[in-house]
Amino acid sequence: MKLYAGTTEQFRADARMHRIAEKLRAEYTTQIGHRPAPSEVASWQNSLMALSMLVDQAELNDHGVILEYQLGNTSRRLDAMLTGHSPTSAENAVVVELKQWSDH
Repeated sequence: MKLYAGTTEQFRADARMHRIAEKLRAEYTTQIGHRPAPSEVASWQNSLMALSMLVDQAELNDHGVILEYQLGNTSRRLDAMLTGHSPTSAENAVVVELKQWSDH
């Protein structure tokens, strides 16, 4: 199960237009059968906006983004996974564990 999959361009646009948390909420409701906690939705909105800015800053164009990917038959989920190819065309993936972001 994954709640979101798309390109880095789609991800940045969804985050910038404040659609990312709503897309995750809707997919969570469809797949799990109930709404996520408001605190989880707020966390998605805040941390994924910060991640999208880092993706933009790193100029990660034409890459893939998977959000909230469930690990096997567990309740554990990866927060984010970025996929792509190196300059030598080797396939790569980076798993990102999001924490609360602040200016402190």
